[in-house]
Amino acid sequence: MIGHQNFQNGGYNQGFTFNNPLYNPQYSPPQQSQTQAQQPTIQYSSIVIVRNEQEARNYPVGLGTSVPFKNENEPYMYTKTMGFNQLEQPVFKKYKLIEEIEAEEIAPAHNAEIDELRAQINDLRELIKSSISKSSGNKRNSKEEVVND
Repeated sequence: MIGHQNFQNGGYNQGFTFNNPLYNPQYSPPQQSQTQAQQPTIQYSSIVIVRNEQEARNYPVGLGTSVPFKNENEPYMYTKTMGFNQLEQPVFKKYKLIEEIEAEEIAPAHNAEIDELRAQINDLRELIKSSISKSSGNKRNSKEEVVND
């Protein structure tokens, strides 16, 4: 009886489309670009903490993923990347962590220390020259005496 009423009101589909939430008459399928094939991107996951390099090498990695590892006992990080082909071997890389100290923090104190040491060295040179010229009647060059003595 319901189908008969819908048919009389302008067709059977009119009632069906009104009551069906899945039907969308404005839907158009996504268009695929045939001019440019997209390379699948490798997915990166969060850092995995390992005890040693062998544990990182043995860690299972899925196709198309790259996993970073942090060694908890040594200053190393590793990455293990698996391509999209099951026949390829995973690529394993090892990185050494080196702490960098910012130059801005060291520069002012460092330069002051160097200037102070240069002044002390110059004072010592003058002291050596004056003591050599007073104590020695030799005609040797004062530089040779400083070097040889």
